[in-house]
Amino acid sequence: MPLYNFSQLVGKTFVLKNDTPFYRINDINNLGDNAKPVNKLKANYSFVLDSYLSPTDGGTNPIYPSIKYAKRSYYFFTFYGNDGKYYGVIYDPIKKQFNTDVLRQQGAKTIEQQIREKEELNKSFLEKLLPSVKKALFIGIGIFAIVQILPILIKKKWKIKI
Repeated sequence: MPLYNFSQLVGKTFVLKNDTPFYRINDINNLGDNAKPVNKLKANYSFVLDSYLSPTDGGTNPIYPSIKYAKRSYYFFTFYGNDGKYYGVIYDPIKKQFNTDVLRQQGAKTIEQQIREKEELNKSFLEKLLPSVKKALFIGIGIFAIVQILPILIKKKWKIKI
């Protein structure tokens, strides 16, 4: 899966490309890396991303000290299952477990696309115009060459007067 800014993916529908283990959020928070999957979601299962959990060394929530988190080494995409319960799947960019075409159709942009768009917006008028000027120049040179050189070649090869 290409790299995305996860916050722009919240609210988007994800479609699994292959069977993927899923976990209870309570287990992820309480057991972290030791959480066991509930089961596997089948390929083509879809869910709406509610939020995501970042890797953490574990510890206490600074805002709510009574909440403690276990160490987790992965990002988890969280969602409400068909049964209304809160679950998560591990995000693994190497496994390519999500259909990125579906995300793209919903307007999701990769980090690379966002950078290119920002660079394009930051270009000056001349930088935007330069590629068109280059094309026009090459076309002009080509037409000039044809108009100037072709008659000379025709005269020499076929000895035709023009």
